[in-house]
Amino acid sequence: MIGLLTTRSIWFAAVSHFVISLGAVGWYPIAKAEAYARQPARSGTVRAVASLGRPFEVALPGIVGFIAGHFGVLASVGFLGLAPVLILLLAPRPRK
Repeated sequence: MIGLLTTRSIWFAAVSHFVISLGAVGWYPIAKAEAYARQPARSGTVRAVASLGRPFEVALPGIVGFIAGHFGVLASVGFLGLAPVLILLLAPRPRK
């Protein structure tokens, strides 16, 4: 990610983007499979809960652009870096 953000070469940016995409491509199917595994006979529920995030997906590029425009690129990347922390905070805890 740092290489992508700091480069001035279009070719290095393309290679960096490709490497980043390779690292992220497998996470969505794994998360989706885990959601279906936790709710085996309730695929409709999984789809409904997953669709609750659609408005945020649409608004996220605008939010990141607003942050980058007002506070700089580093602040917007920091905002995006909060996503894993928020996921860990929202993850269900095992019952004791």
